[in-house]
Amino acid sequence: AAAEAPADEDSFSGNYTDSVDGEYVDPDADRQIYANAFVSAFAEQNISEMDTENLTVEEYLDFVRIYLKTHATDLISYEPKGEMLFETFTPASAHEVIKVFFGFFTSDDFGSGLEAPPEAHGDQPAGPFYEDGRFWYEACDTEDSNRFAIVDSYTVNEDGTMTLGFTVYEAGPNDSLYECYRLSPEEAAADSTINIVTNGSATVRINQSGEYSLIYYKADI
Repeated sequence: AAAEAPADEDSFSGNYTDSVDGEYVDPDADRQIYANAFVSAFAEQNISEMDTENLTVEEYLDFVRIYLKTHATDLISYEPKGEMLFETFTPASAHEVIKVFFGFFTSDDFGSGLEAPPEAHGDQPAGPFYEDGRFWYEACDTEDSNRFAIVDSYTVNEDGTMTLGFTVYEAGPNDSLYECYRLSPEEAAADSTINIVTNGSATVRINQSGEYSLIYYKADI
């Protein structure tokens, strides 16, 4: 399965009803779902700040790994090596996630200069490593995230970027996050079964088809 923003395909469509520089923009329902799902990909990883101008290859891959473990587990393979067990995924999977959320195409050698995975436990980091055309991380349990974001405001900036103001909520153990993405700000605020965690903002570029790519994310964690 190809990695994509965690929402229905229809939610990638949707036009703004206004686009005045520096003014609040009122989205249609599909655009709201897409925006919620896009920002939720960062909120569910409990990221406090992300500036894409300074991200390393390792940091991009860390994001990809958790995203795949949350939304596309079929793209993760488990590989033994020596006394170690690793989670691995392909550069093609990394490429798709990075393209969806950060808006650029990775080069053929992206991440290929990383060290090979070790065969024994030691003081080395958990990953990422690179070998045999795959990225490797030491296998570990990851708690299912029940956090999601609802975009409360859309502001068009003078440079053509957009700032999304959002609220992070914590859903109940039996709630579907995919259904939570469909909530409007008013519905989320009135829902007594979900709890407010924090607030934040994300600045994004908007491509010709209306999809976002992240520039800067900040949550008050």
